[in-house]
Amino acid sequence: NASSARHIVNMLNRIYPLRKCDNLKKDVCLYYHLGQCLGYCKNVVNEEQLNKMINDIKTFLNGDASLIKKKINDEIIIASEKMNYERCLELKKMLEDIDIILKDQKIVLNKDYNFDLFNCYQNNNYLSIQIFFIRNGVLFGREKKIINTIDNMEDALLEFIIKFYDKNLLPKEIIVPSFINYELLSDYLKIKVNTRIKGDVKKLLDLAYENAKILLDEKFEELNHNEEKRIECVKELESLLNISKAS
Repeated sequence: NASSARHIVNMLNRIYPLRKCDNLKKDVCLYYHLGQCLGYCKNVVNEEQLNKMINDIKTFLNGDASLIKKKINDEIIIASEKMNYERCLELKKMLEDIDIILKDQKIVLNKDYNFDLFNCYQNNNYLSIQIFFIRNGVLFGREKKIINTIDNMEDALLEFIIKFYDKNLLPKEIIVPSFINYELLSDYLKIKVNTRIKGDVKKLLDLAYENAKILLDEKFEELNHNEEKRIECVKELESLLNISKAS
């Protein structure tokens, strides 16, 4: 989940006062005053404290969230006692992001599994596609793509897959969502094409769908933000030039 992953990075930066800048400044910055940096530019940083923070983060990234969850729950208690309910909600959202990012998505597949997996999400005339490359039962790599299309989801994804293998090596097998005519695709590509409606591979299909949706939602957010900025700039320009819409 890309959004939750970014939230986790921001959360770690806030909880642990690690150095934020690439080059040391001449004086402490806002992060220091917010308690999010130890002031590496002016202070002598305790090596033991620094190693403790690094080990805590490594423990979390290896799947053990107990230390960080305790820190957040302690902060929730403090914020609640101060009746800072907005901060409580923010901290609870951090706990939700942790649960999402560390939920049981470690899919154990047979070591003989070698296939490419496709899934997608469509909104308006945009199709977001996720491709997972499974090699020896492990998620070896992935690609993502957003295309503009007026075709229905099945036709658009079929066309994309066919064009994809014009430039890429065919695997032994392809896994596609259940709405795809996988027998037709198998005849065309001359390889095994299947779908799954349950089991570990179905979990991968669901994960690819979730990631495709997040990617497209973020793209729309970016487009909306750019449009809002454009409108603001036009209004500001009209104001500076003393131009009204009526004129």
